[in-house]
Amino acid sequence: MFFAKLLSRAVLLVAAITVLAPHSRAENGIFNLSEVDCLTLNMYWEARGEGEVGLRAVAHVTLNRVRSLLFPDSICDVVAQGGQNAQGGACQFSWWCDGLDDWPYDMRMWRASHTIARKVMLGRDSDPTSGALWYHADYVIPYWADDYIQTVQIGPHIFYR
Repeated sequence: MFFAKLLSRAVLLVAAITVLAPHSRAENGIFNLSEVDCLTLNMYWEARGEGEVGLRAVAHVTLNRVRSLLFPDSICDVVAQGGQNAQGGACQFSWWCDGLDDWPYDMRMWRASHTIARKVMLGRDSDPTSGALWYHADYVIPYWADDYIQTVQIGPHIFYR
């Protein structure tokens, strides 16, 4: 089931790449399109209503996790982490396991997210979370919150390292 969902998302991503982001070549090389689009989807679904700084924050947390030994070493693997056990609520990013359609419907926000994702991946953006690896919405108090140092609150998200 996990691989079927991943494959169906890959098909959507290929369509999104073709239609929405045909110019994913960086000045210093070629992006791995699947990684760019995994990051873009994560930003879009986690923070599309929070403005540029919220999108940047989610992008940086995702990349901070890739660099951390505590998490998988690719963007797509970080985004999908825990998806194998969707019924148990083990997903790191709730949108991945919510059972809803993941096709982006707001093309303006998709393009904005994609532009920010490429900038962050190129290292051309400072981390507004100060190295955070975790975050949660301000209306919940997760069991793990006291185990980490809060770095900042951006919109409705509280960030920790």
